[in-house]
Amino acid sequence: MASSHKHVLTTTTTDESDTTRIKNFSLYHKTVELIAQGAEAKIYKDEQTIIKKRVSKSYRHDELDDRLRSERTNTETSILSRLSCTPNVTPSDDDYTITSEYIDGALLTEYIEDNPSIMEAVGDALTTVHDNDIYHGDLTTSNIIIQDNQPIFIDFGLGGYSDRVEDKAVDIYLLKKALVSKHQQVLDQAWTSFLDGYQPNNRDAVQERFHEVKQRGRYK
Repeated sequence: MASSHKHVLTTTTTDESDTTRIKNFSLYHKTVELIAQGAEAKIYKDEQTIIKKRVSKSYRHDELDDRLRSERTNTETSILSRLSCTPNVTPSDDDYTITSEYIDGALLTEYIEDNPSIMEAVGDALTTVHDNDIYHGDLTTSNIIIQDNQPIFIDFGLGGYSDRVEDKAVDIYLLKKALVSKHQQVLDQAWTSFLDGYQPNNRDAVQERFHEVKQRGRYK
């Protein structure tokens, strides 16, 4: 669902701080608000737009910091643009910013308790992701939004392109780990539904590696 209001953070001078940029931006868009902050980025909401801004790390050399932030932003933007089960993105002239539509839905972590069968649709969507040789890198029930009974994957900040079975198996392991830790009451039905929907081209190889990853995880 395309958003009707798209705004991009702009830079007025090359030495302007991230905080000043946001302040200047908010002068023109009064509804902008910080809604989340992680180790790598700050997330803002402006009406029906989400703005993800990768923050600078003072402990990194300036050139390395610029390169890493730019590369990770470009990779995530490319992934979001390629997949249909992700928010729509709009171009940005800022190398460290991703602007995407706001998804009006419920986090899977809340939705699944009354609707564990939704995991079949999650499995089907993850099939598309993996068959495109893309991995998420942080696949939990908090990084999936359910909108109109369809899963929308968000936050590919740790994701990337890879045909390695290991990367895809780790996605499944992380998802199973989230189900075990947060959703014990619906775990069996949810996991069975997920496996019904998850049918990638190399399913057997991914499943085999998943069990290996799970065994390694037990001894960490």
